[in-house]
Amino acid sequence: MSNGSVPPPDSLFHERLMALRKTYLLAFRNSMLFGKCAGTLTELPLLHRATLSLEKKDLDEEYNPDVEINRLEKSISDAFDFLMKKEIETPVTRKLSRPAYRSRAGQILPNWLNRFKDDEFREFSRNLLKFTHKKKIFKQQLDELTDSMHELEHQFTLLSTTDLPHNEWAKLADKRNAVAEKRRGIEVEIAALTYAQNNITKRCDYDKIKTQFYSLYFEIYGRRYVDNERLETYDQVIGHMETSTQEHSTHLLKIFGDPGQGKSTLLQQLAYDYATNQLSGNNDHTPFFFKAKHIARLRVSKLETDHGLQELENEAYFDDFKTSELVDVLYDSNPDLKKYIGREELSQLIELEGKDANAHPRCLLIDALDECSSLKDREYVRDFIVNEVEDYHSNLIVTCRTTHRESLVTDLVNQHSCLLKYSQEELRFDMPKKLSDAWGINREMLTISTNLLFEKYQNVLSHPLFVGWFCFLLRNNKVPITEQVSVEIKQENSVLNELHILFLREVIETGIDISIKEKYPNASERFDRKKIFDFFCLIAANYFTMNSQNLEIILTRIKRLHKLELDSHEQEFVSSNMGLLFVNDERTLEFTHETLPEVALGIILEDQRYAEKYLPSSVETSGLMHRRELINSSAWSECIVLTRALERGKMNGKSIKENIIDLLPSLPGPFIEKTISMLTSNQGPIVSLQANGLEIILEHETVQPSSDEITLYEIGQKYIEAIENNQRFPLEFPNRFRNNTETNHPLDVLYMQTKIFDLSDLVVVDDSLKMMQQLSLSSAERLLELWTDEGDSQNPLLLLWYLGHTRHGNFDRNFETELIERITWDGQRNVQATTLGEKAVRLTWGLEYALSVHAENQMPTSPGGLEAAITEMEASEHEPFLHHLMAPIQSNQDLNLAYLCQQHGEELGAMLVEDANLLSETIADLMIVNRPVRNDAQMNEQFTRKRLAHLLSYRPIQDAIVQYFATCIWEHCKLAKHVGTAKSVPISSQLKEFWSLFGEQVEYEHGELAPHPIHIIYSNSASTPKILLALLDLLLPYVGTDPKRMAIHTKQSNLIDFIKKFDFPQTNRSVTKKKFKNVFEYKSEQFRKD
Repeated sequence: MSNGSVPPPDSLFHERLMALRKTYLLAFRNSMLFGKCAGTLTELPLLHRATLSLEKKDLDEEYNPDVEINRLEKSISDAFDFLMKKEIETPVTRKLSRPAYRSRAGQILPNWLNRFKDDEFREFSRNLLKFTHKKKIFKQQLDELTDSMHELEHQFTLLSTTDLPHNEWAKLADKRNAVAEKRRGIEVEIAALTYAQNNITKRCDYDKIKTQFYSLYFEIYGRRYVDNERLETYDQVIGHMETSTQEHSTHLLKIFGDPGQGKSTLLQQLAYDYATNQLSGNNDHTPFFFKAKHIARLRVSKLETDHGLQELENEAYFDDFKTSELVDVLYDSNPDLKKYIGREELSQLIELEGKDANAHPRCLLIDALDECSSLKDREYVRDFIVNEVEDYHSNLIVTCRTTHRESLVTDLVNQHSCLLKYSQEELRFDMPKKLSDAWGINREMLTISTNLLFEKYQNVLSHPLFVGWFCFLLRNNKVPITEQVSVEIKQENSVLNELHILFLREVIETGIDISIKEKYPNASERFDRKKIFDFFCLIAANYFTMNSQNLEIILTRIKRLHKLELDSHEQEFVSSNMGLLFVNDERTLEFTHETLPEVALGIILEDQRYAEKYLPSSVETSGLMHRRELINSSAWSECIVLTRALERGKMNGKSIKENIIDLLPSLPGPFIEKTISMLTSNQGPIVSLQANGLEIILEHETVQPSSDEITLYEIGQKYIEAIENNQRFPLEFPNRFRNNTETNHPLDVLYMQTKIFDLSDLVVVDDSLKMMQQLSLSSAERLLELWTDEGDSQNPLLLLWYLGHTRHGNFDRNFETELIERITWDGQRNVQATTLGEKAVRLTWGLEYALSVHAENQMPTSPGGLEAAITEMEASEHEPFLHHLMAPIQSNQDLNLAYLCQQHGEELGAMLVEDANLLSETIADLMIVNRPVRNDAQMNEQFTRKRLAHLLSYRPIQDAIVQYFATCIWEHCKLAKHVGTAKSVPISSQLKEFWSLFGEQVEYEHGELAPHPIHIIYSNSASTPKILLALLDLLLPYVGTDPKRMAIHTKQSNLIDFIKKFDFPQTNRSVTKKKFKNVFEYKSEQFRKD
């Protein structure tokens, strides 16, 4: 804003300013009168108001005296700068204009600033402030103890006339004596601190400088320095902002709350009240309402120069902004304002306000700091807030989501925080009553119905937004009502049932319809509601499974998976805060309530058009080595399960309980018991293990069983059905099983009933090793086949299972021989590449070896020649060694990437060939260190690239490269979850090299979040090589998971000692103890128990 010279206080200037201010206040108040609640135009002042309390400042929290010292130093420095710059503008009446006084002040301030540069002065000042702070803490404690003492004395007075037993008198007296003793101890501490303070004061004049500066402050600025007035309640802070003058300090009030708590509505109510009080009290304080993201726009101004438009960086001050740009931001933040006051009048008001030397502090109301588009914008707005408060220009009230609380951390002394939250009483009684008044409908019609139904819906009516929707749906007879619910799931402080799911689904459908009509009143018919509903649910599904909140990335993913796309109008609607989800300028989305995306995901998981992309249907298609533990845990909740059961019920007519039981086999193992607990609290056995098979347990066969027993019986039926059909269904062991056999181990009985090998597909146990060591040797062949098929035959678990039998004298030499042969395959099975760097080295060795072999042949000149060369290489004696070199690339601790890639090998190999020219160049440049040498000449770069391009058609090379690429993407996905935290994990050179193969430079500053592979690959999907897109599509169902790594707790040294106890049969003397030691040295602690 342009600042002219300060005019004399003539009456015309003052009258004009007062007239404009009154016009503006009326316009501002009118613009804050109405807002939307549940899609309905509502008179906001009539809505219920939250009762807010300031968060108490804990004096015991860590105190940093340097903040206060630096603040005083800065204030003195600012005063000196002000003194030097404002000599000409200072009115003649000020003492400051006298040369003698100006000279004295000009000498005093630099002298004080020099004192702050003295290390000894700062150290003494630091200790002085620490002692002062400790005294403040002790005095607070002393006050509390004094209050307690008075209360105890009062109790003694009241009890003196009663016949209280002697022991009660003694307890009361002991309590009083203890309080008195504590008071005496604190008084001693205060006396000691006072003595120390006095000693420091003799050697340090910090307090003297501060006192004198406060006195000089008025002479410099024309107003008193008021240091942190004691405002202890929310009402006191608001009252101070409405009545403060230039002699008072200004304050910051921060209001935090979760989505849907009504922060914006509350700020509009405060703005309305503020304008009303100014109009009635003639207090001359001017309020301005901003959206934080629009303030961030003011960081850069466009300036017309002889060389065209130039960008100008603005200081973060209200008075530094151009008036025209400030008016634009005020109109954009509060569109209704332009209905009541024109641009010219608003501009004049801002100009005159800036020229009024006697203006009272204005009040800036800033909404939604969390909606700023970037960290840089949030920091700019925070600087703006701090500057306005520190320089006594403005009082500020700022709203922000609790998730972005750190964005409002400042060193301001005069700052206050409060959390916007509503009690059950307010949600149940006060809000519906006030909402009836605001909507102009009969109170009883809404309040009585809400009160009657509230307990049934209490779990979802947790904040004002949903209460508003509930009242809206109730008013329009759309609230699902039933006399009796079929399933009630107990949660921490409430219950969840099908009514809640039906209500939330209705909120989604009705919310979409109302939002469309509200945003596009003349074109609402162009929108396909069903399509928007599907997209909302798909966005929720990808929000969970991709671990990404970036809307553009999610929409790209939906387009790739389902060939679905929004047109420009639909995308604008979805992206512009449709009321159910919010999208800020960073394209980051956040749902109004966590249950909305859970219901949406449940709908998708039961929609045959989409479900297979979000829930792996079997172990075979998922490519998991360690089974269901890796499935994204966020894809399970009571709400999701209940939604899925309801959706199934629409199709098959079964009850909710029946459908939940049908879901059990498809759920991740850790969540099956949680799902069973939704139906019954009975932790008893379900299945009886008999010598000849399995039976369902039913405790009361002759009398009427309880509902819990019937539920367990039905689950047992499902378990036996699944096991006999070779479907996984792990139940908790031993709680859910009863072993009625005399000799057989429970798992042996289960193995007789099914072809399933994996223990984790049959039972859930805490210690799988202990259980497996008790198995009979009848299961040995099947277990060996399992680990061999999984490509992990040297797993110590299998070895320890067999050694557990030999310890008891149970030998099976045929099995032993086969086991050792597999473990020591070509003598190198125990050498595995466990780190990404080791994998990169082994891949490089393999490529260089293949190049050397390939270099023996002439370069083929035709496709037939290429095929012949590859065929010759496949038939050569070199292939086994090539396989050996690159075999370690296949090992992976989390996913069986080798299996996953082989399942899609043909498709992925074709994509490698398609990108062969690009990849052969970058691989040759970045990975090949030692090119082949023939006839004392090294193969040049051009031939190296051509031969690599041919080798990319060779399946073993394709497999190794694809698996390495998959591992890099997977490792980067895990890394991206930890970078930018306090640990600040750097990205490895191998990953940088990997992305360089595709022309991507992945760099980020220290402390920033590493770019996630999702964003790297999808953000340029049109130009990204197909191999990367395909691999990410395969890996995305597991990206964002955090697998629970189960370690073998026995230390390596104990394992070696354990092995030394065995006397191996003579036929296997060649298998030395050293060889077993080598097996266990392969990081055995990383292997999973199951």
